[in-house]
Amino acid sequence: MRPIHALAALLVGLLSATSAPADEVAELLNVIQSDEASDNDRANAFEAIGDLAGPEAVEPRAAVRDEGELKLGVIGTIGRRRDREAVPHLTRLLESSDAQVAAAAAVALGAMGTTDAADALTTALAAEQEPRRQEGLAAAVLLAGQRLAKSGNMKA
Repeated sequence: MRPIHALAALLVGLLSATSAPADEVAELLNVIQSDEASDNDRANAFEAIGDLAGPEAVEPRAAVRDEGELKLGVIGTIGRRRDREAVPHLTRLLESSDAQVAAAAAVALGAMGTTDAADALTTALAAEQEPRRQEGLAAAVLLAGQRLAKSGNMKA
């Protein structure tokens, strides 16, 4: 399955990016569209394009719609970019039946280090019954706390 919506979001971001080398972008888009490329290769290319094009190239809702390694790559990119608009989308993913997706969303929210992200993580941790997921959520809460403290927010 090819994530057409993710490609559309990428292209919009790339069109507005002035510093992205056209040949490098074209090569990365070819990887994303290739039938021979693995999901992991496509996820890496998606992240690299986001790095080239800037934050507007990675749409937060793509984390909810995509599948497989591409979805994990999108979630990681959104977390690394600390995209506050993605908090509600990532919060929904904390309840995913796919443990990898839920864990990636927790890490992304922790990396954001916002009060909204920390609140979402603590709420999810309080409700979680499965020990492995509790561990991942607890680690993400700690990461969020570290980010908040580093930014000077000691109240969260």
